[in-house]
Amino acid sequence: MVKTTIIARISDGLPLAASMDDEQVETELSEYKAQAKSIFRRLGVNSEPRCSIDSGPYGFHYIIEGSVCYLCICDKSYPRKLAFSYLEELAKEFNMSYGNEVDKPGLRPYAFVKFDTFMQKTKKIYQDTRMQHNLSKLNEDLQDVTRIMTKNMEDLLWRGDSLDRMSHISGELRDSAKMFEDRARHLNWQALYRKYGPPAIIASVIISYSMSSEALVTPSPSPSSDMSMSLNEKTLTTVKRQSNFLKSLTVDLCRTFTRRNPSFAYNSSNNPRRVLTKPSVPTKNDGCDNDNNDYILYVNATLGEYDQSKYVVMDILGSGTFGQVAKCRNVNSNEWVAVKVIKNKPAYLKQSMVESKILSELNSVWDPEDTHHILRLLDTFTHKQHFCLVFELLSVNLYELIKQNRFRGLSIDVVRKFSEQLLDALVVLKDTSIIHCDLKPENILLKSTEPPVVKVVDFGSACYEPDQAFTYIQSRFYRSPEVLLGLKYTPAIDMWSFGCIVAELFLGMPLFPGSSEYNQLSRIIETLGVPPNHMVEHGKFGKRYFNRHGHQDPVSYSFKSRVQYMEEQGKTEKTSKRYLRTTDLTEMIMQSPMPRKHMNPMEREKEMKFRVDLLDFLKKILVIDPLQRLTPQEAKRHPFVTGSYPLQEEVSYARLCSGISNPLTGAPPPSPVQENDEPLSDHTICKGKPLSTAAQKCTNRLRPKTKIL
Repeated sequence: MVKTTIIARISDGLPLAASMDDEQVETELSEYKAQAKSIFRRLGVNSEPRCSIDSGPYGFHYIIEGSVCYLCICDKSYPRKLAFSYLEELAKEFNMSYGNEVDKPGLRPYAFVKFDTFMQKTKKIYQDTRMQHNLSKLNEDLQDVTRIMTKNMEDLLWRGDSLDRMSHISGELRDSAKMFEDRARHLNWQALYRKYGPPAIIASVIISYSMSSEALVTPSPSPSSDMSMSLNEKTLTTVKRQSNFLKSLTVDLCRTFTRRNPSFAYNSSNNPRRVLTKPSVPTKNDGCDNDNNDYILYVNATLGEYDQSKYVVMDILGSGTFGQVAKCRNVNSNEWVAVKVIKNKPAYLKQSMVESKILSELNSVWDPEDTHHILRLLDTFTHKQHFCLVFELLSVNLYELIKQNRFRGLSIDVVRKFSEQLLDALVVLKDTSIIHCDLKPENILLKSTEPPVVKVVDFGSACYEPDQAFTYIQSRFYRSPEVLLGLKYTPAIDMWSFGCIVAELFLGMPLFPGSSEYNQLSRIIETLGVPPNHMVEHGKFGKRYFNRHGHQDPVSYSFKSRVQYMEEQGKTEKTSKRYLRTTDLTEMIMQSPMPRKHMNPMEREKEMKFRVDLLDFLKKILVIDPLQRLTPQEAKRHPFVTGSYPLQEEVSYARLCSGISNPLTGAPPPSPVQENDEPLSDHTICKGKPLSTAAQKCTNRLRPKTKIL
């Protein structure tokens, strides 16, 4: 497997980025990392573009792209081809993101530490080498078979005849178009003359008539009147002819061409197909795939090779790390579906097979009636060496819904309905010992708006609780404390993500928008407090973030300052901005703007009492210790979800609102502040106001492209 990865500049050996490794790997590889640095110093522009070096139980593999060297240290048994494939993927992404900044003078070591997120995500795809090797070999065999089958001489000859026919028809159309162009130009001049000629003649006649006579006592027929009527009749006739001619050149164009050439026949299938995939240049898989191993999709293209699994592509819904999602129509049933076309790479195939297995079990065994708000998997098939999953077609995701609402919070009734439905799905997942591992607003899609119904999607990162393969899981904004600290995780991590989502639906902004793992943990501690000692002691990364005080009981821990963390880790942590005026959860909920400006006192008091319910609900879910966190079954019985009368026994409403200015006024909070308490000039974020530039930066998260299934 891949142990560690380092990216460095060739000219001076300056390290640009490196993967984050746990302490055990750091200790094992300290000597070999020194050898890697020695390799960087010896490289030059004339060095081999790719090379493998064995050293003890490990192997060094590197490639050179431009002025940057990408090196990984792997087990000696790790396939060399797979290692180079991993490095090529890193090189492509790094060059796209930071290629223009590499040669800047005064660059610091590890200036692009944020690239670690992509390295970790890519690294976990290249873990199971044995399956990767077998699938790669099978893929090569299939490519040979396909290559032989596609090179059919009769097909080439038939295409040549078709091109000759099209060339002949095109020549005739070109001649006809030139003839019609000349006629149209002549008609334009005639139309201008007939449009402005009659009024000019009539005006001149009237002027001359008024000048030649004083006044007429008895009107008599005028020659100019007859002339005017004659001209108008001619004008109407000409306009009618012109209209017919225009119709023959537009609406009846095919009929016009047929009269010109009886052998002409129009077929819509011969129209040039609109390409949906970017980049669209075919480079792999006999011209079917682009350079990113994505299948090149066209409008009206057909996916599937058997009658039972044939789908016509109509549009593209989204794309991401694992492939593309297309809006399609089932050829047999005319049903609209979403088809996820996986990239033609063994690593992505393995992940999609996991998703297919988990969804099949959930749909057929645990939710056969489709009542638990879990995405339906309708079909799977393989097309041109691409594994495809067919899902029901849903609407926008919750992130897009918040965005359409201009990042203002949703009403508390809608938040309650969504919470109840999500908990219904989480109960099923907990009963089946399945952990979703990537719950976030982008992975919750609307099925309908009246009534509002949502479904949980994207089970590509899901796993069974006993089979935890990876430690780098969950999107950062919704990552639980136990995952950040490197502890063994349970279905409780999905409940943490659920709590963050509920808060975001109500507030309109993420609750913990961390810019890095350190900053994410810092925001959580700032709002909820320091994790208990046992989590810090047993977590793999506890020593990375905390200082230990005392060697015997009692032992205490303190969170490292930003300066200390940067010095120890050799990373840059920028001062992050706040987009909510407070870090206190109570103030966030209770001071959030009212849903309507003009509410009577009774409505305001009812709203605030329901917020007490919501606050108590979040405080019992967003608990740092996963053992103390509410389970989905317990959360479903909470008054906020059941809709029973708001809590008053445990939490005193008056005491809760004490110290909070004007809890019932609905006035928007003041401008957000940075962590150093400096105002963010003109960047006010609140309900009822448009999205500001500062909020736009916050919402441009490090997340994959929106998935719409």
